[in-house]
Amino acid sequence: MLSSQRPRFPDPEPFDGTRLSYPVFKQKAKAKIDIDGAIYGSECGQVNYLFSRLSGTAAKTVLPWLNSQPDPTLLSFWAFMDLRFSDPQAKAKALDKL
Repeated sequence: MLSSQRPRFPDPEPFDGTRLSYPVFKQKAKAKIDIDGAIYGSECGQVNYLFSRLSGTAAKTVLPWLNSQPDPTLLSFWAFMDLRFSDPQAKAKALDKL
């Protein structure tokens, strides 16, 4: 059951699957769930909310995974998202910039 509370934190912009924009999407989405997660009910409801913030390639990539999960968790959602969309060179690039 959804809460009757109103969201306090803005929705993250839809994520289209671009690796460069993934870290920003992830941070905003995690903040949204941290602040407004109770509004979406169960953890499965929170994952479905996050799926609603995906578009294009990201939505097409995540949909088969989501359909295969009887009760998806936030941990499994972020593990899948990281596997598919995070930049494997991000840490090395950050160290190079320092």
